[in-house]
Amino acid sequence: MKPFMNCLFGLLLLAGGLANAGEEPAEAKQAAAETPAGESAEATTPVAEQGGETTAEKAEAGGRVENHALAAMPHADAAIEHGAQGHAEGLVEHAQAALAHAEAGRDNPHLAEAATHLQAAIEHGRMGHADVATRHAREAYNHIKAASRQ
Repeated sequence: MKPFMNCLFGLLLLAGGLANAGEEPAEAKQAAAETPAGESAEATTPVAEQGGETTAEKAEAGGRVENHALAAMPHADAAIEHGAQGHAEGLVEHAQAALAHAEAGRDNPHLAEAATHLQAAIEHGRMGHADVATRHAREAYNHIKAASRQ
């Protein structure tokens, strides 16, 4: 009986937390109440909400290339899979997604080379040459993988 009661108690706590999920935290309510009428609410708004760079964006801008490589990798892999099946359209779609990430990290020579191969894969995929596009996608994947190791 005790495990059942513990489970029931846990569910009640969870339900209570979900019921309050839409409410503002007490600190936010207090800060809003303390803001003088002449001041804008932006003064108390976090930087990310004001349109400034967050810490993650600053780190990404600082050259953390492995994030771009890791983000491009599944798209390049999917492009290869589609190309191997003869689906040039699917290859193009995923190659374009991988290209966006590779271009974001062009300061890395491997990602720059991957971007070149992805562009070629896209061009050949648009022409319906799934076999040639797949070879370029594979080469791009190899460069993306090398970039992720750095």
